[in-house]
Amino acid sequence: MRMGMLNVYVCFFASVISAYAFGQDTSSDKYAYACDSKVYCQGLLLDVVQRTRIFQDSKTFVDMTLKYEPDVITEKFSQLYNMSGGRISRRALKQFTEDNLSGPGDELEEWTPADWTDKPTLANRVKDPRLRHWVLEINKLWKSLGRKMKDSVKDHPDRHSLLYVPNPFIIPGSRFREFYYWDSYWIMNGLLASDMKETAKGMIENFLYIVNKYGHVPNGGRVYYLGRSQPPMLTPMVGRYYDVTGDKDMLAANIHLLEKEYQFWMANRTVTVTAPVTGTRHNLTHYMVNLGHPRPEGYLEDVTLTDGLSKDKAASLYSNVAAACESGWDFSTRWFGGESLKTIKTSSVLPVDLNSLLAWNEHLLAKFHGILGNREKQQLFAQRAVLREGAIKEVMWREDKGSWFDYHMDTKQHNEAFYPSNIFPLFTNSYDTGSSHADRMKTVERVLQYIRNEGVLNYPGGIPTSLKNSGQQWDFPNAWSPAVHLFIESLSSTQHPEAEKMAQNITNHWLYSNWQAWKHFGHMYEKYDVRHIGEPGGGGEYEVQLGFGWTNGVVLQLIDKYAETIILPMAPTYGLSSEAIYAIVFVIVFTAIAVIGVVYVWRSRRCCAAKSVVYRCAR
Repeated sequence: MRMGMLNVYVCFFASVISAYAFGQDTSSDKYAYACDSKVYCQGLLLDVVQRTRIFQDSKTFVDMTLKYEPDVITEKFSQLYNMSGGRISRRALKQFTEDNLSGPGDELEEWTPADWTDKPTLANRVKDPRLRHWVLEINKLWKSLGRKMKDSVKDHPDRHSLLYVPNPFIIPGSRFREFYYWDSYWIMNGLLASDMKETAKGMIENFLYIVNKYGHVPNGGRVYYLGRSQPPMLTPMVGRYYDVTGDKDMLAANIHLLEKEYQFWMANRTVTVTAPVTGTRHNLTHYMVNLGHPRPEGYLEDVTLTDGLSKDKAASLYSNVAAACESGWDFSTRWFGGESLKTIKTSSVLPVDLNSLLAWNEHLLAKFHGILGNREKQQLFAQRAVLREGAIKEVMWREDKGSWFDYHMDTKQHNEAFYPSNIFPLFTNSYDTGSSHADRMKTVERVLQYIRNEGVLNYPGGIPTSLKNSGQQWDFPNAWSPAVHLFIESLSSTQHPEAEKMAQNITNHWLYSNWQAWKHFGHMYEKYDVRHIGEPGGGGEYEVQLGFGWTNGVVLQLIDKYAETIILPMAPTYGLSSEAIYAIVFVIVFTAIAVIGVVYVWRSRRCCAAKSVVYRCAR
């Protein structure tokens, strides 16, 4: 969500006057705060600083470290506020933050994982020398993204918004200075591809520690994220780690925490819905956040969005914006009821991907209990997976379209727009349970035809996150690593020859686009523009970020999967980057000038030879 400077200034003056006049939050009383911190989650100081926008990025202030106890700082601010008659100057406010806070990022130290190696075995399996060099360069990024908490985070937790965890971890990069939930699934897979099993295990143990303390994994490692989660990837993380290491002891010690996180989704995010055709009642899960005030890390953006709305409508909008953040797809027309972010209704949507991921969780929990010898629990979770798969089919599958679609509970209609998540039941094996192999292949063929009909294979830079260009970052023309990876795995996991061929083709183009961006700009990006090979994405609330954790992880995981067969093309197989176009234009122009010059000289010499008058020919 971008605002022109005029809108920013109008919002600034209006909101500051409102804050000074009332000094209170405008949310509805029925909603909760993300946390009880009077600095990081609520209170006058947060409100005035964020509305005044003394920092360009709203996330900066809430990532800073307090130099004194919170009560001391809030009392000092209250005195300053009262002495100024509620009209603190911008300069005085900036000085106050400099005197009382430091950072952001002061609570973390750079950290090189002990199990990092400059010669991961993956590099030896890659045939293409350019690809091998790229693997080694990405592998180096784990050192630049490694972080370790200072002791002060544990000793003085109230002075930090950072949530304490016992082990070091890998961050996504740039403004994302802390760990993030679903990002870490792909980061962990990249670490495993880099032979860094201990670092991966440490990150999993951090999440288990968080679940034990808070009952769920929050969106990210900050107190202001505690009110929301992200797509449930902890159990899949453990599943992936177990497949690589066979660590049964870790499984036995933590299975109860995996169940605890699963119950968070069942108890707090599950609703009963009637299937549109059969009328059968099913339990399915949605994103829903009980947050009725601006996100601390997106404060001014949320205040601007709700400008002019009533207290209750603003609170509802805040809640749905936070729910979109919980989805990981923040923001997208996927959650809209209309054309703009003001119409967002995330909580009314039953998402295909969330329920597919939870079916995957149920399958994995059944598998884990089987490994541990608990047959009763194994049967329980296997049955839950079957029930959810039946619900996904009856509520979300469209026979006439050949795909699954998100279901809007308020309108009782499917969102028929394309999103990569539409086909994720293929990846989690959440379709046609108990059907014959032939029937399952027919479903796959229907989905393949749906993909071709949507035309999403025609873009040179990857699979678009949607086909709607709304200016939001989880819409066209952006492609994101997790969505592309799960799309590829959805096709590959079917074991259908045509689907596997499609998956490999998408993989080739995705890796080539990522490689070209790295080659030209020297960075790995969080998102890419599908219209051009090697172009970073854009849109949304902030500039495209560098690093980048899950992009690195997906690249390494895909190379690990296709290491023996993938070779980077010498030139794009379709589509051209802007750099390539400029180069071609330069060559054409230079060649044309050269040809004209040669023709001119040749004709001049003929003229001179014919007339024997040198100076006339020269002129």
